[in-house]
Amino acid sequence: MLQLQNEQLLAQFEDFLQQEEQFTSENIETLENTDRQVDLYQLFSELSALKSEVKKDARQQKDALGQFTNLLDTLQGGNKQLSKELERHDTNRNNAVTRAKKDLLGEVIDINDRLRATVASLHHFKPPLMERKASREFRLGLQEGLEMTLRRLELLLNSHEVIAVGAIGQTVDPYTMRVSEVVEDNKQPDGIVVEEIQRGYLYKGKLLRLAEVVANKKVS
Repeated sequence: MLQLQNEQLLAQFEDFLQQEEQFTSENIETLENTDRQVDLYQLFSELSALKSEVKKDARQQKDALGQFTNLLDTLQGGNKQLSKELERHDTNRNNAVTRAKKDLLGEVIDINDRLRATVASLHHFKPPLMERKASREFRLGLQEGLEMTLRRLELLLNSHEVIAVGAIGQTVDPYTMRVSEVVEDNKQPDGIVVEEIQRGYLYKGKLLRLAEVVANKKVS
Protein backbone atom coordinates (compact mmCIF):
# COMPACT_ATOMS: atom_id res chain seq x y z
CA MET A 1 0.00 0.00 0.00
CA LEU A 2 2.75 2.41 0.94
CA GLN A 3 4.70 1.54 -2.17
CA LEU A 4 1.68 2.31 -4.35
CA GLN A 5 1.31 5.73 -2.77
CA ASN A 6 4.97 6.46 -3.39
CA GLU A 7 4.68 5.54 -7.03
CA GLN A 8 1.64 7.81 -7.42
CA LEU A 9 3.48 10.73 -5.82
CA LEU A 10 6.47 10.22 -8.13
CA ALA A 11 4.19 10.12 -11.14
CA GLN A 12 2.49 13.37 -10.10
CA PHE A 13 5.88 15.04 -9.51
CA GLU A 14 7.11 14.03 -12.96
CA ASP A 15 3.94 15.48 -14.51
CA PHE A 16 4.53 18.72 -12.64
CA LEU A 17 8.12 18.94 -13.86
CA GLN A 18 7.06 18.34 -17.44
CA GLN A 19 4.43 21.07 -17.21
CA GLU A 20 6.98 23.52 -15.69
CA GLU A 21 9.52 22.77 -18.40
CA GLN A 22 6.94 23.34 -21.12
CA PHE A 23 5.82 26.57 -19.49
CA THR A 24 9.39 27.84 -19.17
CA SER A 25 10.24 27.11 -22.86
CA GLU A 26 7.12 28.85 -24.10
CA ASN A 27 7.77 31.88 -21.90
CA ILE A 28 11.38 32.12 -23.05
CA GLU A 29 10.35 31.98 -26.71
CA THR A 30 7.68 34.64 -26.11
CA LEU A 31 10.18 36.89 -24.36
CA GLU A 32 12.69 36.44 -27.18
CA ASN A 33 10.04 37.37 -29.75
CA THR A 34 9.12 40.41 -27.68
CA ASP A 35 12.78 41.49 -27.44
CA ARG A 36 13.17 41.06 -31.17
CA GLN A 37 10.11 43.20 -31.81
CA VAL A 38 11.41 45.84 -29.43
CA ASP A 39 14.88 45.79 -31.07
CA LEU A 40 13.47 46.09 -34.63
CA TYR A 41 11.23 48.97 -33.59
CA GLN A 42 14.15 50.82 -32.05
CA LEU A 43 16.26 50.07 -35.12
CA PHE A 44 13.63 51.47 -37.50
CA SER A 45 13.16 54.50 -35.27
CA GLU A 46 16.87 55.19 -35.22
CA LEU A 47 17.14 54.68 -38.98
CA SER A 48 14.27 57.10 -39.55
CA ALA A 49 15.90 59.68 -37.30
CA LEU A 50 19.23 59.15 -39.05
CA LYS A 51 17.54 59.56 -42.44
CA SER A 52 16.02 62.85 -41.32
CA GLU A 53 19.40 64.05 -40.08
CA VAL A 54 21.04 63.07 -43.37
CA LYS A 55 18.37 64.93 -45.36
CA LYS A 56 18.78 67.96 -43.14
CA ASP A 57 22.56 67.90 -43.52
CA ALA A 58 22.20 67.44 -47.28
CA ARG A 59 19.91 70.47 -47.53
CA GLN A 60 22.30 72.54 -45.45
CA GLN A 61 25.24 71.45 -47.58
CA LYS A 62 23.27 72.22 -50.75
CA ASP A 63 22.40 75.69 -49.45
CA ALA A 64 26.00 76.29 -48.41
CA LEU A 65 27.22 75.11 -51.82
CA GLY A 66 24.76 77.46 -53.54
CA GLN A 67 25.93 80.39 -51.42
CA PHE A 68 29.56 79.50 -52.10
CA THR A 69 28.86 79.28 -55.84
CA ASN A 70 27.18 82.70 -55.81
CA LEU A 71 30.08 84.14 -53.85
CA LEU A 72 32.57 82.59 -56.26
CA ASP A 73 30.68 84.04 -59.25
CA THR A 74 30.68 87.44 -57.57
CA LEU A 75 34.40 87.24 -56.88
CA GLN A 76 35.14 86.14 -60.44
CA GLY A 77 33.03 88.97 -61.82
CA GLY A 78 34.78 91.45 -59.56
CA ASN A 79 38.16 90.05 -60.56
CA LYS A 80 37.35 90.43 -64.26
CA GLN A 81 36.16 93.99 -63.70
CA LEU A 82 39.29 94.78 -61.71
CA SER A 83 41.48 93.28 -64.44
CA LYS A 84 39.74 95.44 -67.05
CA GLU A 85 40.17 98.55 -64.91
CA LEU A 86 43.86 97.78 -64.35
CA GLU A 87 44.35 97.11 -68.05
CA ARG A 88 42.61 100.37 -68.95
CA HIS A 89 44.69 102.22 -66.36
CA ASP A 90 47.91 100.70 -67.71
CA THR A 91 46.89 101.58 -71.27
CA ASN A 92 46.12 105.18 -70.32
CA ARG A 93 49.37 105.45 -68.39
CA ASN A 94 51.39 103.97 -71.25
CA ASN A 95 49.70 106.31 -73.72
CA ALA A 96 50.45 109.29 -71.49
CA VAL A 97 54.08 108.22 -71.12
CA THR A 98 54.37 107.68 -74.88
CA ARG A 99 52.90 111.13 -75.63
CA ALA A 100 55.23 112.79 -73.13
CA LYS A 101 58.19 110.89 -74.52
CA LYS A 102 57.29 111.84 -78.09
CA ASP A 103 57.04 115.50 -77.09
CA LEU A 104 60.44 115.34 -75.41
CA LEU A 105 62.00 113.53 -78.36
CA GLY A 106 60.47 116.14 -80.66
CA GLU A 107 62.24 118.88 -78.72
CA VAL A 108 65.52 116.95 -78.93
CA ILE A 109 65.00 116.62 -82.68
CA ASP A 110 64.44 120.38 -82.96
CA ILE A 111 67.71 121.02 -81.13
CA ASN A 112 69.37 118.51 -83.41
CA ASP A 113 68.03 120.36 -86.46
CA ARG A 114 69.39 123.68 -85.22
CA LEU A 115 72.79 122.18 -84.53
CA ARG A 116 72.89 120.55 -87.95
CA ALA A 117 71.97 123.85 -89.56
CA THR A 118 74.71 125.61 -87.60
CA VAL A 119 77.30 123.00 -88.57
CA ALA A 120 76.22 123.25 -92.22
CA SER A 121 76.61 127.03 -92.06
CA LEU A 122 80.10 126.65 -90.64
CA HIS A 123 80.99 124.21 -93.41
CA HIS A 124 79.87 126.69 -96.05
CA PHE A 125 81.33 129.70 -94.30
CA LYS A 126 83.99 131.46 -96.34
CA PRO A 127 86.31 133.37 -94.05
CA PRO A 128 87.92 136.58 -95.23
CA LEU A 129 91.39 136.35 -96.66
CA MET A 130 92.83 138.25 -93.74
CA GLU A 131 91.22 135.96 -91.09
CA ARG A 132 93.39 135.71 -88.07
CA LYS A 133 94.78 132.39 -86.99
CA ALA A 134 93.10 132.60 -83.58
CA SER A 135 89.70 133.25 -85.18
CA ARG A 136 90.15 130.32 -87.54
CA GLU A 137 91.10 127.97 -84.71
CA PHE A 138 88.09 129.10 -82.71
CA ARG A 139 85.75 128.48 -85.66
CA LEU A 140 87.16 125.03 -86.34
CA GLY A 141 87.02 124.12 -82.64
CA LEU A 142 83.41 125.27 -82.45
CA GLN A 143 82.55 123.25 -85.53
CA GLU A 144 84.21 120.15 -84.11
CA GLY A 145 82.39 120.54 -80.78
CA LEU A 146 79.03 120.94 -82.50
CA GLU A 147 79.63 117.87 -84.64
CA MET A 148 80.47 115.87 -81.52
CA THR A 149 77.26 117.07 -79.86
CA LEU A 150 75.33 116.08 -82.99
CA ARG A 151 76.75 112.56 -82.86
CA ARG A 152 75.76 112.23 -79.21
CA LEU A 153 72.26 113.43 -79.98
CA GLU A 154 71.98 110.92 -82.81
CA LEU A 155 73.08 108.13 -80.45
CA LEU A 156 70.57 109.32 -77.86
CA LEU A 157 67.75 109.28 -80.41
CA ASN A 158 68.77 105.85 -81.68
CA SER A 159 68.81 104.48 -78.14
CA HIS A 160 65.13 105.45 -77.89
CA GLU A 161 64.36 103.77 -81.23
CA VAL A 162 64.16 107.07 -83.10
CA ILE A 163 65.47 106.56 -86.64
CA ALA A 164 65.94 109.21 -89.31
CA VAL A 165 64.06 108.74 -92.58
CA GLY A 166 66.48 108.38 -95.47
CA ALA A 167 64.90 110.62 -98.09
CA ILE A 168 67.53 111.85 -100.55
CA GLY A 169 67.71 109.63 -103.62
CA GLN A 170 64.49 107.83 -102.69
CA THR A 171 61.10 107.96 -104.36
CA VAL A 172 58.67 110.22 -102.54
CA ASP A 173 56.84 108.27 -99.84
CA PRO A 174 53.61 110.07 -98.87
CA TYR A 175 53.59 108.28 -95.51
CA THR A 176 56.94 109.68 -94.36
CA MET A 177 57.53 112.66 -96.66
CA ARG A 178 55.89 115.93 -97.57
CA VAL A 179 56.92 117.62 -100.82
CA SER A 180 57.56 121.31 -100.15
CA GLU A 181 59.18 122.16 -103.48
CA VAL A 182 59.40 120.69 -106.95
CA VAL A 183 62.26 121.00 -109.44
CA GLU A 184 62.30 120.01 -113.08
CA ASP A 185 65.25 117.95 -114.19
CA ASN A 186 64.90 115.48 -117.04
CA LYS A 187 68.23 113.91 -116.12
CA GLN A 188 66.81 112.52 -112.89
CA PRO A 189 63.92 110.09 -112.34
CA ASP A 190 60.47 111.45 -111.86
CA GLY A 191 59.35 111.68 -108.22
CA ILE A 192 62.84 111.29 -106.79
CA VAL A 193 63.88 113.31 -103.72
CA VAL A 194 66.74 115.63 -104.63
CA GLU A 195 66.97 117.65 -101.43
CA GLU A 196 65.94 117.36 -97.80
CA ILE A 197 64.68 120.55 -96.19
CA GLN A 198 63.78 118.95 -92.87
CA ARG A 199 64.73 115.47 -91.80
CA GLY A 200 61.92 113.06 -90.94
CA TYR A 201 61.96 110.53 -88.09
CA LEU A 202 60.34 107.24 -87.13
CA TYR A 203 59.69 106.23 -83.53
CA LYS A 204 59.50 102.47 -82.98
CA GLY A 205 58.71 102.02 -86.65
CA LYS A 206 55.90 104.59 -86.62
CA LEU A 207 55.99 108.10 -88.00
CA LEU A 208 57.18 110.72 -85.52
CA ARG A 209 57.78 113.61 -87.91
CA LEU A 210 57.33 114.04 -91.65
CA ALA A 211 60.35 114.81 -93.77
CA GLU A 212 60.06 117.97 -95.86
CA VAL A 213 61.68 117.35 -99.22
CA VAL A 214 62.29 118.74 -102.67
CA ALA A 215 61.15 116.33 -105.39
CA ASN A 216 62.00 116.13 -109.06
CA LYS A 217 59.48 116.29 -111.88
CA LYS A 218 60.34 115.44 -115.44
CA VAL A 219 59.18 117.85 -118.10
CA SER A 220 57.44 116.06 -120.93
